[in-house]
Amino acid sequence: MARPPSRTASGNGLARQPTWFTRGRLLLLALLVFILGGVAVALDLKFVTGGKPRPVLPNSLLVLGPKSLETLQNLPGQEAPSQPPAVRGAGLVWTVDTDRNHLLGTNPESGRVVRNVVVGTGPVAVAIGFGSAWVANAENGSITRVSIAGSKVEALGLSDQPSGIATGSGYVWVISRRSKKVLRIDPKINLINKSVRLSQPPLDVVVRGGRVLLTIGD
Repeated sequence: MARPPSRTASGNGLARQPTWFTRGRLLLLALLVFILGGVAVALDLKFVTGGKPRPVLPNSLLVLGPKSLETLQNLPGQEAPSQPPAVRGAGLVWTVDTDRNHLLGTNPESGRVVRNVVVGTGPVAVAIGFGSAWVANAENGSITRVSIAGSKVEALGLSDQPSGIATGSGYVWVISRRSKKVLRIDPKINLINKSVRLSQPPLDVVVRGGRVLLTIGD
């Protein structure tokens, strides 16, 4: 009875050699892994996807380093300065209209609304930085970036529920009470490039003196 053709040997009994097509695919795969690894290093993509949350004291002030997100201080019984509901930028006062899902830019002298921009659902906070107004939208889990000197509007999906936002030290900072997370957005690429999950919910966030200050609840 004739033996079925071998998948591992050539006709002369020697091991079958990889074809140019197989070698090309292997080289392409290796190149892709190398490129993705380089991008991850360049963007410092260190997401917190699982594991235990970082322990923090309830009802405290948490101070983080903006680059590494390491805990620098955790002071019981203290709070971060509160973020104002209205912020200034490009000569206007910026607020959010939660009921109508709008960002409003008001002339502080005349009281006239000169910018009225539709944002995501349930906007709860706005921060100014990097030439933009950044709006945290709680209901549809997004950030809206609005150019304060132009008409460009961009939406950033979070897959989370933001409850506060701040800018400073080169980044945009978003907190989520529900998931107990701090998210860091790189404004150059409009992507989250680092996050940390805490054992207690962050209630407010502000950046002062090159440090990220968070009021921690219980």
